[in-house]
Amino acid sequence: MTPERWEQVSKILADALDQPAAERAAFVVAACAGDSELRIDVESLLSQQADAQAFFESFADDLTPDTKTHMPAPSLAGSDVGPYRLIEEIGRGGMGVVYRASRNDGTFEQEVALKLLPTGVSEDHLQRFAAERQILAPLQHPNIARLLDGGVTADGTPRMC
Repeated sequence: MTPERWEQVSKILADALDQPAAERAAFVVAACAGDSELRIDVESLLSQQADAQAFFESFADDLTPDTKTHMPAPSLAGSDVGPYRLIEEIGRGGMGVVYRASRNDGTFEQEVALKLLPTGVSEDHLQRFAAERQILAPLQHPNIARLLDGGVTADGTPRMC
């Protein structure tokens, strides 16, 4: 595809995405003015965009537990999790809550980011969390957090830091 053709396709695609979903097909037909190859290119990209949007929406819905019933309360700061003391919450997302924590067992000093999985999540969430830990374990890169430790809390809540 030439740069000029891509410019034409991307302009029609952007304009089509601005249209209500029910009117997009008619808009594309009119905008392509009988150029069937152009129409096919635009419709293909529209289809891919719709598939991607549906995938990410379902994925986000699946990963985001009901925050009123599943997410650990911010009051966990100050409590101990294994050899770590939770200092403050630094992040929250669909897969859990991340705390700044410090080692408090007296063996050595260390600050970590400690991630706790929400309580009461599905088996699928537990498997994804385990997979995340497994993926992080061998990675060593300056722009990727390194996995130091993983396990469960005294009450069975999965954790990693």
